[in-house]
Amino acid sequence: MWLFLVLYGFFEFLEEMRRYVTQVLSKIPPSSQYRVQAGLRNRPAYNPTQYSVEWANVVTSYMRKQLLEIALPMAPRPGLNIKHTFKGVLADQDSRDRWLSRFTYCLALLRTFYSEGLVDNRTFLTWLVQQTGSCNLAQLGFMLRLADEYLEGMLISRALTRPFVDACLNRLTEIRANPAKDHLATSESILKNLILRAFITLPDAFVSPRLWVQYSGLLEELFLEHLDKVAVDTQSKQSVLALNQTLLDTLTDVKTRNHAMLFRDLPPRVLGSLSSALSDIKLLNSLSGKSDMEAVCFFDDVAEDSPAFTRKLDTLLTWSVTPLQYGDHRPYAAASILRFWRGRAEERAIRRDRDSPDDFIQDHLFDWLDSSEAASDAANLSSIALLYGQLVKPGLFSYPKYIQRLIARGEVGLSSSELTLFALEHASSHELLTAVIQTLQQHMEVWACLNMMANITSSLYTAHVTWKSRGVQSRPLLNLLLDVDDGHHLEQAAREQVSADSSAFAHALQPFSDNPCTVPAALPEILLLATDANLEAPSILANSLWYKYRSAPDWAWKVWDNTIASLRQIPSMIGDIAGRRECALRYAAFLRHVDQHTPSGFDRHILEWFIGSGKNEVAALTQEAWDVVTVVLLYLTVHGALATTTVLQGLIYPVWKMACNATSVEQASTVEVFLTAVNEVCKNLLLRDECSDGFPPVDFCEVHGLQTRRRDVYRAPYFSLLVENIPTLVLLEQNVNLSDYLRQGSRALREALCTMSVFRLGIYRDLDTVHSAFEKVLCNNEVAEDLHEPLINALRLMLNEGQQGCLEPAAGWQMLSTFLSPWKLAATSIELRFTMKQLGEALLRESSRDKASACLDNLTSNVFGQGMNSEEADFIAEMMKGVSTSVAGKFVNAGMRRISDLLNQCPRPLGNGDLHHIFTSVGEVLRLLTNVVDPLRAETSSMPPLEQNTQDKVVRALQSVFSAVFDAVSESKDSPGMNIVSEATILLARIVQFDLGFPGAWTEETKVISERLCLIVADLSLLYGSGSTLDPLTFPLLIDTLHYLLDEYPLDPKATTFDIFHNYPHFELHSLPSDMPFDYRQKIRALLPYVAPNASVANLAYASKDALETNLTPVQNRPWEWTENLGDRLAPEANDDKADEQTTVRNSASLPLELFAARPTGERIISSSSTGFNSRVEGEMRTLQDASSSESALKRDWRETRVSPERAISGPPRRAEQEDEVGAMPTFNTNTNNNGNNAKSPSEYRAASRVASPASSVRSRGSVQPPASLRQSPASLLGLTRLSGSSVGEPIDVDSLDIPASTSTSHNREKRTNTTESSMGSEDPDIVELSSHAAKKPKVRPAVAKPRTKKR
Repeated sequence: MWLFLVLYGFFEFLEEMRRYVTQVLSKIPPSSQYRVQAGLRNRPAYNPTQYSVEWANVVTSYMRKQLLEIALPMAPRPGLNIKHTFKGVLADQDSRDRWLSRFTYCLALLRTFYSEGLVDNRTFLTWLVQQTGSCNLAQLGFMLRLADEYLEGMLISRALTRPFVDACLNRLTEIRANPAKDHLATSESILKNLILRAFITLPDAFVSPRLWVQYSGLLEELFLEHLDKVAVDTQSKQSVLALNQTLLDTLTDVKTRNHAMLFRDLPPRVLGSLSSALSDIKLLNSLSGKSDMEAVCFFDDVAEDSPAFTRKLDTLLTWSVTPLQYGDHRPYAAASILRFWRGRAEERAIRRDRDSPDDFIQDHLFDWLDSSEAASDAANLSSIALLYGQLVKPGLFSYPKYIQRLIARGEVGLSSSELTLFALEHASSHELLTAVIQTLQQHMEVWACLNMMANITSSLYTAHVTWKSRGVQSRPLLNLLLDVDDGHHLEQAAREQVSADSSAFAHALQPFSDNPCTVPAALPEILLLATDANLEAPSILANSLWYKYRSAPDWAWKVWDNTIASLRQIPSMIGDIAGRRECALRYAAFLRHVDQHTPSGFDRHILEWFIGSGKNEVAALTQEAWDVVTVVLLYLTVHGALATTTVLQGLIYPVWKMACNATSVEQASTVEVFLTAVNEVCKNLLLRDECSDGFPPVDFCEVHGLQTRRRDVYRAPYFSLLVENIPTLVLLEQNVNLSDYLRQGSRALREALCTMSVFRLGIYRDLDTVHSAFEKVLCNNEVAEDLHEPLINALRLMLNEGQQGCLEPAAGWQMLSTFLSPWKLAATSIELRFTMKQLGEALLRESSRDKASACLDNLTSNVFGQGMNSEEADFIAEMMKGVSTSVAGKFVNAGMRRISDLLNQCPRPLGNGDLHHIFTSVGEVLRLLTNVVDPLRAETSSMPPLEQNTQDKVVRALQSVFSAVFDAVSESKDSPGMNIVSEATILLARIVQFDLGFPGAWTEETKVISERLCLIVADLSLLYGSGSTLDPLTFPLLIDTLHYLLDEYPLDPKATTFDIFHNYPHFELHSLPSDMPFDYRQKIRALLPYVAPNASVANLAYASKDALETNLTPVQNRPWEWTENLGDRLAPEANDDKADEQTTVRNSASLPLELFAARPTGERIISSSSTGFNSRVEGEMRTLQDASSSESALKRDWRETRVSPERAISGPPRRAEQEDEVGAMPTFNTNTNNNGNNAKSPSEYRAASRVASPASSVRSRGSVQPPASLRQSPASLLGLTRLSGSSVGEPIDVDSLDIPASTSTSHNREKRTNTTESSMGSEDPDIVELSSHAAKKPKVRPAVAKPRTKKR
């Protein structure tokens, strides 16, 4: 059975071959076959490997036909009730054995065909790569074993390895996602092995951005898994560990190269002056009342004599006086920073025995006054006077020296106005103490910047001791003392004493009780206070309630609840507004006394009430009741019993959110009174600075108290709550369900808040809070897109005074340029980010698309139309991070157009003109675009597409400049201007890499230009890889760029196959420069579209010498040319001009004799049939002819050692016959004997022995010995390091070879034409003679890399 299956497969294969040969020969008329075969080699398009290519197609078609018999069952379609029984070819034992036998035999034939070159290796390996990627999982197992056997042949060429690796990774991903992956473990293991072998042998195949983006995670997982597996094996040898280290190093290198082409992990730019100033300003704006000025490091990281110190000093002094920054603490902060720096500088000067820094800082402060723009502005005169007054006090600035220098110059100096800070003295009254405490609280930043916190803490402690000695405990004094000390300034004993006093005071106000009393829900005595006109009534009522309920923890909360309930009834009890407000002030005084009777104040209780049950109570208040409640709230806030932040957090913010969420007119009407009241409360608390009669604040002290309580709103942690509610206020303004009066009032309130200096101080102190507050709202899907514009306008107003409108397109870059200063840059960044977000949303709406597009076009045109330095480009790119794909696309297309315009400005040749300026500008634009699209690279689908016109313009410019660069490098290799050309080459390569990463890059024009571009990049790689232009930076970059161009070329979706060698370079390996480093040569070798050479022609080359050098052309393997001489010889046609010439020699050898410059001599091989099987006749003929023989050595020896009896008896021949070189031609008897043979007499035999050879050649047959057997196994033919030779080359014109002709040979050919044909017959092959040219021609080895073998 087995023999039958083998024979069946063999005959089926032969039948396939017969059909192919018949199909080819049937196309040629019999009368023309000879001419066609003989003239193929002289045709211009002759391909000597075409037979191998066609036979490879036959073999692969047959194998594909066999593989197609292995099918997988189709998944049942839903809704179709079709019963189908699947039966595969491998399911049945007999069919499986039959199929495996045929396939195994086919593989055995393939090995021979492959090793001998009968199938074109490149064609076969290309089919193997494509079939691996397209076969089903059942066929994949057979294909993987086939790939494993022929992998070494693929690893020689990157064009084969890269798509093969891609296919393997794709199939591995498919297997892992398949439910039947447990049954595919063997295939998975083979795939991993193939990938690892390919990665170690040819890592350049993995330098492909698209492949890395798709499979980088899988690759790293495979490699780490392999390393872990080896690490577990304790028997691993040192060589295995070294191989693993090589694997890790190669992985790092491949990752770095791919990330570079994907523009990931870009190196950060060194900080410049703008970045340094921005960082310094951020540090200065972070100063607050909690800052320790001695710990602030501003000058410590720079040397005094460096330009950075001067730049930092200018930033510090300008920050302290410029109106673009906010806060009255700034001059004091600047003076303290300089004072502490001077102290540390003096210590360093003493240690190093140097001069004191006093004169140094004096000169710099004078120079700043003399040259600074901020100092020359008259609007800053008062701030400068305040600043220098603070500098004069510690001796940082000498006013007399300043005047002396001015007098010497004949100028008028700066007038000094000194700010006096009153020390905390012993207060004689409670009101004065309160005023001092409020002053300290209001200007806490100033005291901290003056580094006065320790002195203030000491004074507060002295005041506390003094008032305590008088028997008075002041809770505000204790609270401020503990807050200012913050565990740093007081001695431990004093701090413990203060803590003990605070605890004792709290215990006295709320003594501990095991049985705390219960406060009733209703306290009617509080309502009676409305009619009690006694001035002491509020105090008496508060004392009474405290005495009764002081042990209850919630007594203050219930007092407040009953007070609000009583205030609701006042409008019905008192008709006139003045009476109501007077009554409200009575209740306010009562609550102030209640606050003084609680250990920690009842501000906490009021906040809990607002958030809890009080929400419904205040919502039910009428407009008249709100007038009364407002008076109470303001009075308590002015006197410190109620914090402004409590009113905002518990009352105002919730009402804004409630009104913002009103979804109907009816719902909005229920909150109109509420909203009107809280807006009025907010205006009085945050904006009011004047006194009024009957409405707090009523005098200067109360105004001062209100301003003090207000400052807490703009400090941490309360300021973030205010910022977060600004967007809520904006949404409230846009709620059409509310009345216009309320919406306009809310807008006026918001605009007034945002323009306050103290509000801007908080904004610039914590810009991140502002950004996150608005980002939260703008990213909320519940907020309509049409509300984004007013939100961004509100943000713009917060950041820039007087700037609320949308960015005008015409003033885009001009306005941005005013913001690109260190004082506004951080705020500008936030504003521009949200502006770009607004424009991106507008592009998605049909109604606003045109306007937004025009705005972006003008903006991008202005941005790229004007020059920008590197820092400005970086900051603009930083502002653009996070923009939508559509906005990024506008910037990318505008930037690419700008790059093409700049490239087109390059002079020709490149040595002329200012190339440095052009390429510097191109580099800055490229860096800006790189940072713009960097956040979008994480998702490839989010990359913006390139417009066709833009892309065509860019590739044309790239081709033009690349060509100019190639010309410049070729013609001026040693020119001093080559540095700029090398930089230009690197920049052009980076532009190509950047351009190819976008959708829409492969336009039709790009496809055409890319072919030329690949050639230029390949040629430039050769130039930068050897000789005087060798550049270890440029060469790898160009090679990677070439990889990118080759891999990203789009495939035709309609094509069933694709040319994986498309656009690959086609120059010969021996043409590479001899001085090219080995590593570079290996990279170039992998790009050439060749496979392993056949051993028959390995290291063989044709040598041709001209006046300059010797040229070598590799010998091509032509294993199929013997088929041209199969069959009977065809007679020439009658009208052929060459009919009378000698018939062409039949060449049936596997190696054509033309390769050795052989020529026909007219002699024929003597066969036994032509001599009638008479050895004597054969011997005589062989003796007289210089011809080849097919006889064996034994037969020849037997023949030559025997003589006929006649010759032995007759003796030696005559001398004349011996000396006759040629002799007379004998006449053979044509009579035949009875047996039909040509009978010859002994005399005829003797005459025949004297016949001379008609040939003039006397060469031995050793010169035409057939070559030894070169057949090797496929494994030896597929060594990874066999990097020399070729299977494809130029056709050889045999007629052009220099073959000298012999006169005697020509004469004898004509003379013996008839006799030879009649005596030997036309079926005998001609004898050929090797020319002297071929015999003496030395064996030349081509200039190729030395083959290496890999131990498997």
